[in-house]
Amino acid sequence: MSESYINEKLLALKDQDETFYKIYALGQWATPQNVIYTHWDIVESLPDGETIHGLDFGFNNPTALVRVVFYDGECYLSEELFESRLTNAELIARMEGISSEIYADCAEPNRIEEISRAGFNIHPANKDVSKGIDTVKSMKLHVLSSSVNLLAEIRGYKWKEDRNGNVMDEPVKWNDHLMDALRYAIHTHTIAFQPSLRYL
Repeated sequence: MSESYINEKLLALKDQDETFYKIYALGQWATPQNVIYTHWDIVESLPDGETIHGLDFGFNNPTALVRVVFYDGECYLSEELFESRLTNAELIARMEGISSEIYADCAEPNRIEEISRAGFNIHPANKDVSKGIDTVKSMKLHVLSSSVNLLAEIRGYKWKEDRNGNVMDEPVKWNDHLMDALRYAIHTHTIAFQPSLRYL
């Protein structure tokens, strides 16, 4: 990412979240409050189980790919890709060998179609943020210890606050690319097999 792009994003944090503005723009010590996901732990390996992937497209922002393994009613998560400035051809090359279902950002239908034509089992994701977060929160999460960026995001993924400190019903849009990817995968796959959840 260019320095000007990074600076622009950092300055925009002042309107997004005061705590993150202090941490990332001013370099001050602050602890995120109102973290969204607290029901997770760290594991050293993934079990064998039903596997899917979530994909959040980016270019200046990182493209984020998360592997989700369902095992014994719980979700095991692994960061598979976190890289900026990838073309679709480069992304396809990075994903070589993935045969499981991939749920991707539906705002990029052309990219999804190109990846599908390359032989991947890819589908547009349901991007409902509120319902998606509720679905993710309904399952115990286990994060692979080597997933450095995923761990950083999940520790800081928090609810937005207004200027008076009141908690809002939407997450802060900052360092959330892997969070979006895992939500795409877990929520979309879950509602596909439990249609009643679509209307909750």
